[in-house]
Amino acid sequence: MAANQRKTIVINPQFQVRLGIYLLIIVLLSSIIYPFTIYNILADVINNVKPFIPSVAEEFETKKNSLILILALWHLGSCSIVFILCIFITHRIAGPLFKLTNYLKGLDSATEIKPLRFRKGDYFQEIPEALNGLVDRVRAKSFPKQTTLREVNQTLAELSTTISEDKRPILQEICRKLDSIQD
Repeated sequence: MAANQRKTIVINPQFQVRLGIYLLIIVLLSSIIYPFTIYNILADVINNVKPFIPSVAEEFETKKNSLILILALWHLGSCSIVFILCIFITHRIAGPLFKLTNYLKGLDSATEIKPLRFRKGDYFQEIPEALNGLVDRVRAKSFPKQTTLREVNQTLAELSTTISEDKRPILQEICRKLDSIQD
């Protein structure tokens, strides 16, 4: 099994199952016409053939019910396949959105921000590229500020050794606040 493969297919049940059901309803409604149409055509054929060749009409009549059963089972199987395919396709949508949501939630508590990556074949491949670019730009803008804060903090720490004892707590408090800003 590949290291980058999701084990859970239904990641967002509300989205995936709902979309599957909607698609299934559309398929059911649009394709239910065919079995009834075939049944009606066969019934018309039987009625038209019956006066001329009763034996053939009787044979068609006996096969008409089994034909409806076969068509219904075929229809049920087709709909099941459509639903399963819909779940697998929505997996490629829900998975990246799930990963993006967790990534964004984790940004608050992350000490190191790793690049966001989606699996090959997932939809929305442009999101990691855009978000990783944004993170890089924010880092590039904040790095000089962090460096300046660090330098100011070091200078104040050096200065605290040369000032009087009564002023040191104030300077130490400033250094502590600068440290908290850097974190």
